[in-house]
Amino acid sequence: MLQIHQRHTQKYRLSLLLALLCSLFSDICGQNKVADYLIIENPSVYTFLNEFEQVVSASDQKTFLPYSPLQIVSLGEQLGDQITNVSRFIYNNKTCYILTDEKHQRIRKKTAWEKIVRKCTVRNDTVKVKRSITLHIKESSGPRTFTVSKGSSLIRIFNTGSFWYCIPLSGSGQYGWYQGNANVFEVNQKQNSIPVKEFVITEISEKIKARLDYANAQYDTIFTWFNTKTSQNRSHPYWSMTVEGNTIRCILKGSSSIYRQLEKSTHYIVSDLEHILLGKQYQASYVNGEITIRPRKQQ
Repeated sequence: MLQIHQRHTQKYRLSLLLALLCSLFSDICGQNKVADYLIIENPSVYTFLNEFEQVVSASDQKTFLPYSPLQIVSLGEQLGDQITNVSRFIYNNKTCYILTDEKHQRIRKKTAWEKIVRKCTVRNDTVKVKRSITLHIKESSGPRTFTVSKGSSLIRIFNTGSFWYCIPLSGSGQYGWYQGNANVFEVNQKQNSIPVKEFVITEISEKIKARLDYANAQYDTIFTWFNTKTSQNRSHPYWSMTVEGNTIRCILKGSSSIYRQLEKSTHYIVSDLEHILLGKQYQASYVNGEITIRPRKQQ
């Protein structure tokens, strides 16, 4: 099963091509503010795939910490081969997958605790604590705890009511629950008023270009195969990207019908770009084959 991504049969490519050309476009508006999370005690018991649908390396597997919070995108779907069953998540602002069985039950090497927390407010921001606080491991009122000292920085992943799921930026790298009022957190109020720094747009553009390069490579493979099998000479679509000040423009180049034909593929690309922008002062929009990334409007 771990060799699923080495299958390059005609059936696989035809299925992927049909999915690209025939699937309907779904809503790609701004990022969701509310989401469900799966918290997993022992990530090593699962088989993870990365955003490119490849089994993660040993080093990448270590980035999944005990009690990692996985933002749920879909608990049951299939990869492009129309064979492999997975659940899809977001972790550390990247798409990832866990292998599942035919009933979309997550495949585990051994029994391990996991829990779904529903209707959470997505945060993914960095704050300081104004006083020392206690975080609970595993359960929000569990007996295992650790302390975050006054002035320490932590990342708030999400909250549900007065329960906050966080991880300190220093120390043991342990996720935990804090219960209490949000006024214990010191949010950087200057964050929304300072100009967007050049290094931020550079960092974002590099990640976006990598995602578009991957899409272009897939299009080349698929359309080369299609032209060979049909004796046609259809031009290969591709994404171009330009950076103009604080704005990134991504334009899908191709025939006039290509926007409609590649709607599902574009939906996945926009979704991935939105994940890249989580926690940053940028937003993505899509209209007629053009994705625009620009700074969020100040409230």
